[in-house]
Amino acid sequence: AHGELYVARNCGAAAGVIVIRQTGENTWEIMNCSVAPEYRRQRCGTALVRHALDIIRSKGGRYAEVGTSDASPGPMALYESCGFQVSGVINNHFTDNYPEPVWDNGVQCIDMIRMRADLSLREEGVPHAAQKA
Repeated sequence: AHGELYVARNCGAAAGVIVIRQTGENTWEIMNCSVAPEYRRQRCGTALVRHALDIIRSKGGRYAEVGTSDASPGPMALYESCGFQVSGVINNHFTDNYPEPVWDNGVQCIDMIRMRADLSLREEGVPHAAQKA
């Protein structure tokens, strides 16, 4: 109810969605990023995350945060490629906060990996690692 939803479309069909929400004066969080199975591995997720970061920056945000499962190496790699770094771990997040086990690609989610990007360190649309010195 308090987030902003953005939809990536291909020929009218939803290819992916991302939800962002302001969580502090200079901080926004990606609350959800999901890509339809047929559009995975086609840079749709990267485009969604970069679009969200551009929106956050345009709203004056300095930091972007995200939480993802310890069972999700693909999303972690995606966020790292967009300038996020691991900032912490919430042990047992999924086992303590969900009544039923949460599974990702056949692996039970237990811990939440928290990641953060400092948007002042990257140029618009360019990951931090690709910036010129």
